[in-house]
Amino acid sequence: MDQVEIVSFGYDHGGPPAATVVLDLRGHTFPPGLPRDVTDVGSSAAERAVMNGPGGLWQLTRAIADVVWSYLEPPRVGPVRIALGCGDGQRLAPITARTLGRQLDWAPSMTVTVTHRDLADPGQPGAGRQR
Repeated sequence: MDQVEIVSFGYDHGGPPAATVVLDLRGHTFPPGLPRDVTDVGSSAAERAVMNGPGGLWQLTRAIADVVWSYLEPPRVGPVRIALGCGDGQRLAPITARTLGRQLDWAPSMTVTVTHRDLADPGQPGAGRQR
């Protein structure tokens, strides 16, 4: 079974974790139209519309998913680990990680875990633990 590990982090809290691929999201803008206090997406039709619209994260996470699939090609040994970093690790990286996890989680031959290294509030869904 293929294993994919996705970890979000904040560059303000230190360097990226060890990973197969590290993506720096600091230059990517927060999806236009999405309220700045949103820490997860997909729970409402409005949020999904923003994510799928122009400048949304769906296109970005789709491209990252293609990279993951390419790394899973044989002779891959061990898990593919994707690290997604933003400035503070509080919104953009965790939202992107959750969205990517949802995109990859459909494959029955794949185990996907999502963790958030620097998400500050332990009460947030998935904070510092697996999705």
